[in-house]
Amino acid sequence: MEDTYRKFLNPLFDTSTLNFDAFVGLASEVLETKELHQKVLGKVVYSLGSKYGEKDIFKLAEAIEGNTGRKISPSTLRSYKWVYDKLKHAIETNLIPEDWSYTAWRYLASTKEPEAWIKRGVDG
Repeated sequence: MEDTYRKFLNPLFDTSTLNFDAFVGLASEVLETKELHQKVLGKVVYSLGSKYGEKDIFKLAEAIEGNTGRKISPSTLRSYKWVYDKLKHAIETNLIPEDWSYTAWRYLASTKEPEAWIKRGVDG
């Protein structure tokens, strides 16, 4: 998928070869990826922490930079873990609708009763 985005962003890529559905598909994938990375990283760090310990957050941040060239701070990873941990039960029991953003997840995690707020949001 990443290769597709790199090709698309290349100034020499001819976008006139794409039809409307291709643009919609590309835009949809980008949005989905944007929303997923924080959720996935939260579960990754949560899982690492319970398996290996807190010190591995630093190793993970360094390894991500080594693999991608992109820096991510251990505090950011800890934040993703905190959100996942606070919402773990709601996530595992599919209480949170799939289309809710990570920003919504973060807000829910900051409340005293996230599951009550989720139910309010779902039930209206």
